[in-house]
Amino acid sequence: MKLLDQFILFATLLENEIRYSLADLSQVLHKLAASESLRGLTVLGELDSRVAKGTTCADSWAIAMASILSMKSLDSEDAAPLTHLFEFLGTTDIVGQTALIDETICRINLRKQAAMEEYTRKGKMYRTLGFLLGVAVVVVII
Repeated sequence: MKLLDQFILFATLLENEIRYSLADLSQVLHKLAASESLRGLTVLGELDSRVAKGTTCADSWAIAMASILSMKSLDSEDAAPLTHLFEFLGTTDIVGQTALIDETICRINLRKQAAMEEYTRKGKMYRTLGFLLGVAVVVVII
C-alpha cells in the first residue's frame, strides 16, 4: 500500500508539473525522478534514463514495470492504471493529460481501498488462527 501511495504522489506531482510548467515530458520525468519526495520509487530513475535515450514513455514504463512486477512489489492489477497512463501520456493536450492523470489517481485509490479491505479481512483470519493455535498449544502442554 505504501507503493500505491507513492504512485499517487507521483501522479499528483506529474499533473502539477504538466499543468503549470512549460517543460516537455522528458524534462518533467527527469525532475520527478530527482525529487526527494519520490525516492521510494526507484522505477522513476529507470524510466527517466530510458526516456532520455529516446525510448517512448509507454515502452520505457513497460520495461520499468516488468522489474517491479518480477519483485512482487506490485501485482498486475495495481500496475494497470499506471500502464494505461503511460500509454497515452504526452499524446494529448494539457487538459487531456490532466484528465487522464485524475482518472489514474482515482483508479489507484480504488485499488488501494480494495487492498486495505483485503488486508483487514485476511488480518482478522490470521489473528484468529494464531489465537486458536496458541490455545491448542496451551491445551496440549497442560
